[in-house]
Amino acid sequence: MKDLEFRTILPGERGQVLDLLAEWFGDRKLFARYFRHDPAFRDDLCFVAADRGRIVSTLQVFRKQVRIKGAVLEVGGVGNVFTTAAYRERGVASQLLTRAIAAMDQHGFELSLLFAVRLLFYSRHGWRSHLRHLIFIDRADAP
Repeated sequence: MKDLEFRTILPGERGQVLDLLAEWFGDRKLFARYFRHDPAFRDDLCFVAADRGRIVSTLQVFRKQVRIKGAVLEVGGVGNVFTTAAYRERGVASQLLTRAIAAMDQHGFELSLLFAVRLLFYSRHGWRSHLRHLIFIDRADAP
C-alpha cells in the first residue's frame, strides 16, 4: 500500500472515477448524474486512491442541508464508496474515509451521514446506526 497515493481528484479525472464506479453496477451513467447535475458536487470532496496514476478507490462527500427539529444543518453525505476488487481488504477505503472525515471538519460540516449495509466497517470510523423509516406513496392505478 506504500505505492498508493491518497488525494482528491485532479482536473480532468472525473472520467476515471466514473470508469471505476462503473465496475460497481456496470452503469457509468448512474454515477455521472452526480458529477453533472448536483450543483454542490466538488472535486475537492471527491477522494481517491491511485496506484501509479490509476484510480483504484473512491468516495465522495456531498454537501447537503437538512432540517432537524427546525434547525438547518450542513451535512456531509458520504457516498459512492468503492474499491476495485484487487485492492479490497487492504485498508484503502479506510484511508479515504479518514481523509474525508478530516475534510468534513475543515469544511465546517455539522453532521455526516451515509446509508450502508457494512455497519461494522463504518462504526470503526465513528458512525452509528439509527433506525430509519422510509415512507413513500404508491402510485394509484388509473381508472
